This record gives sequence, structure tokens and C-alpha cells, in this order.
Amino acid sequence: MIIITTVGRAGSSMLARYCQELGLDIGSTNYVPYYKAGYECQQVAQINNMLRRKDLMGESLKDKDVRKRIKGLSNDVAKDPQFLVHPVFIEQWWFARKDIKVIYLWRTAKDIVSSQRQVPKMNSPVFRNHADLIVKHGKEFVDIMKKNKIPHKVFRFPNFLDKFDDIYNTIVKFHGKKIDKKKAKAIWEKLINKTLIHNHGI
Repeated sequence: MIIITTVGRAGSSMLARYCQELGLDIGSTNYVPYYKAGYECQQVAQINNMLRRKDLMGESLKDKDVRKRIKGLSNDVAKDPQFLVHPVFIEQWWFARKDIKVIYLWRTAKDIVSSQRQVPKMNSPVFRNHADLIVKHGKEFVDIMKKNKIPHKVFRFPNFLDKFDDIYNTIVKFHGKKIDKKKAKAIWEKLINKTLIHNHGI
């Protein structure tokens, strides 16, 4: 399973949709036009919400039911930003299944806030503080992946929009199945819209 996670406003919705267009099961069709974002896998979000509640209650995250749910997921790709909000969650997922590979999309806090300001409901001190916190969590997240030797790749937004070969090779390597490169490039070029980068993000 490929996990896509992000600091926010960093192209994760576009990348999830790209995987879907390639024929991979992302476990979601939910997209919110207002935010120009979506495709979070609800099953993954529910599992991470369970972990979050346990964490808030001071309970152990090593839960048999949670691990059973993680093992039971069948989708190829799962997008959820909660892995960056709570970096320790990825460790629990790794303990449950060793086929996880992570694509982490990174962006500076300044650029995240700049994008959020274009969306009225996100233009608030709460979201601005959240952006700073998430970027700080990014280092912890990467450290946890390195410690546990979780296969991962970090891409910076918007730079990766010009790195089709890197994205394609990463998805093929992580997915483990052949994907027609010519077709994949045509889909990529169709989805990329750089005019949205400093507006509502993509």
C-alpha cells in the first residue's frame, strides 16, 4: 500500500487523483471543489481517528483491533494528512503491515499559509499556527520512517510537478506493477495546472 501524506496545500489531492487515473484503487472518490482538495480514504481516516482517541486518552496505541483493521485494507493507495499531524501513527501502521511505502509531500509553512489565505474558511490564525506545527512534525515523521526503515520518498511542492519521471518511477517501484509510461505521462500532463498553485492549491 502506498500512503500519501502531506503538510497541506501541497498537491496531495492531485497526486491521489493521478494514482486513481492510473487505475490504482485509492479507496475514495470524495472531492470538495471549494477547497480543491479531497480523496482522503475514509477507512484510513477512521483508523487514524481511533489512534487519535487512544492517544488523547493516554491509552496504548498497540491495539489488536486497530492492527486488524489496518491489515484488512485492500486499496493500493491511501491519502490521509493525519500521518503528519500525528507522526507516531505511521509506526503503528508499519507494525501492522510491512508492505507500506510512503510518499510525503512537503511545502514551507509560509507557502501553505499563502495558499490558505485564498480560501476564506482557512484564512485564520488557527490554520496558520497549524501550518507551522505540521512543518515541524515533518522532521519527526521522517525520523520515525528512517528509524523503522519504512520505504519512503519526499517530494517538495510545487517542484515535483516538473518531475514526472521521479513521480512515475516512485509509484511503479512502490506499487510493484508495470504501468504504461506513455499513458502515465499523458495523464500527468492533463492533470497539472500550475495556475492553481498560489490560488486554491492543487
